[in-house]
Amino acid sequence: MRKMTHHSMLSAGSDDSEPVWVKPQRGFTLVELLIVIVIVGILASVAVPAYQGQMQKARRSDAMTLLMVSAQQMERCASQNPAATGYTGCDTDLAATSDEGYYDLAASSVTATTFTLTTTPASGEAQVNDTDCASMTINQAGQRSARNGDDEDTTATCW
Repeated sequence: MRKMTHHSMLSAGSDDSEPVWVKPQRGFTLVELLIVIVIVGILASVAVPAYQGQMQKARRSDAMTLLMVSAQQMERCASQNPAATGYTGCDTDLAATSDEGYYDLAASSVTATTFTLTTTPASGEAQVNDTDCASMTINQAGQRSARNGDDEDTTATCW
């Protein structure tokens, strides 16, 4: 007969009956499971916003690329036009939306000698929530600027 411990057997009720073997419990208790769920929830509440913030910063390169490429296109066009025309009319061939689709482009103050290009987050895209860089701008002199949702200068943060 095998040696039995009090953990591995249960008596059927009387001293003369055969012992009933009980399998040791395996698995997690409800309390352990709840603790794990709470810890995962806390980690997710910190990680998800941090991830979204990093994704917004990464997507800003889409706006920078659009602005730089469009400014180069304006310069090429102006170099092929007579001096009296300059940048005038060069804005008609610019892309209206960035390659990734996160930003829209608008040209303003287009004259023979000046232009200003501005990107803003495309409606319906994730970048609409990026209030730190609500608009990014470059002009004919290569001067860059950015404004937040409150119209404050955020050039150092965005560029």
